[in-house]
This record gives sequence, C-alpha cells and structure tokens, in this order.
Amino acid sequence: MSQEKIKEFLNVFQEKTERETISININTNQLRITDSKFGGIPYIPKNQNVPTNDKDEQYRLLAQIRMDDLPKNQLGLPREGMLQFWALDNDIVGLPDDYEVIYYSHIDETITQVDILSKYQITTNEDFYFPISNEFGLDFQLTKQALSPSDYQFDSVFTKLWNECYPDDLIETFQDLEDQDIDIIYDQLNNSGHRIGGYPFFTQFDPREGEMEDYQVLLLQIDSDNIDDQEIMWGDCGVANFFMTLEDLRKLDFSRVLYNWDCC
Repeated sequence: MSQEKIKEFLNVFQEKTERETISININTNQLRITDSKFGGIPYIPKNQNVPTNDKDEQYRLLAQIRMDDLPKNQLGLPREGMLQFWALDNDIVGLPDDYEVIYYSHIDETITQVDILSKYQITTNEDFYFPISNEFGLDFQLTKQALSPSDYQFDSVFTKLWNECYPDDLIETFQDLEDQDIDIIYDQLNNSGHRIGGYPFFTQFDPREGEMEDYQVLLLQIDSDNIDDQEIMWGDCGVANFFMTLEDLRKLDFSRVLYNWDCC
C-alpha cells in the first residue's frame, strides 16, 4: 500500500475521532505553594491533613492543578479550585490502592511553606525511587488529538472506518496492514506526553478494557520526561494515568478515580 493512501486515511481517522486535550509541558520555574506543579511541596488547607493509607503512611504529591490555570475548554472540569494527585512512595508507587485524588473548591493563598512542613513529612526511602523527585512547573495548551493504538477501542474503531472507506480492501484488524503502514499509524497517532483530557497512552495495555470501560475521562496523564538534568521517570520510561467516569466528574466525585502506571 502506498504511504499516501495510509496517510490520507489517517487524516480522515483523526478528523472522525479527535477530542479536546490539554497538553502539558514542564518547566523549572520557582513555584509558590499554590501553583500548578508536578511533585514538590503541596498545598494543604489549614483544616486538612496529608492523605494517608490505612497504615497511617503519608502519601506523596504527584501533581496539583489549579483549575484557573487551564485554558478554556469543554472537558467538563471545574473552573476554579485545585485538583491534587497523591500516591504512596513505595516500590509500585501506590498501586493498586494506596493513592488518592482530592479536589479543593477554594484555594487559601495565605498558606505558607511553614504551615505545610508542619504536616508534610518529606522523607526519601532509599529502597524506592519516587518517579517525581523534583518540583516542576506546568504550562498548559489546549489542542486536539485522535484515538491512538494504545486505547482498547482503537482496533474496532479503526477497522470499521477502514472498511467503510475501502470496501474492496477489507481487514479484520489494523494488524492486517503491512508493517510499514502499522509503523506510520503508531508514529502519527502517538498520544504520549503529559495531558488532561483526550485519549491515553500506555506502554503495555489499557487497564480499562472489560469491567472499567466506563472510565472514559482522562483526568491526568504524567509521562516520563526530563528538563535541565531533572527527570520524571516511571520505572523504565513508563507513563501514569488517572481516569474517572463522566457521571462522577459531573458530580465532582473523585472518590472512584482509576490510577494506573506501566513501563516497558
């Protein structure tokens, strides 16, 4: 098959499946307690404590997102307040149950680092490697992206549209295409990187397939990355994702968020 034909089809596929997404780039700017960030010292309101597991072990901050930092979007997210993502600092970074997502509808700008450090015990466990060891600032950009081969829905959606476009060249799976065409698909529909909304990226498989298929909202994706010799590293260059249902998002109920990370 000509490269022109597969690229032409991918343009159609992208147009049919594209969704809004907020892409995130990291920076090393100096940050305040209440800024959006990956890692670092978290914001904790005066009347709240650090989240813990049932053994009273404190979680560490993976990310916090100020809702008013985000560009205008149609993702159904709250417009104000802060969303935080926490996980236990252990060998599997909080999987399967030692994590929490917290939403604060109001941000108290008077909170100081002294207030936080009286509660938050920043310790380094030499037996483990927390994926975000430094503090990173975040830049947000609204864009669009298409369904990618990482998503469990990809093969059925791709195959159906392909067969509609090329009834004389039917396939049962996109894997029936030539290897060079499959390489183009993976290159052009790569959804790696940090993002909110849109479609996820996995290095192995989509954990939602089966019983969790209603978790269609990508609340946050944190990929492996580096800047100025500082890095985010999930195992061997992996990626982490947080998902929730549209129903729970409408209710601002973050108690059932699905967290997953994998690596090569």
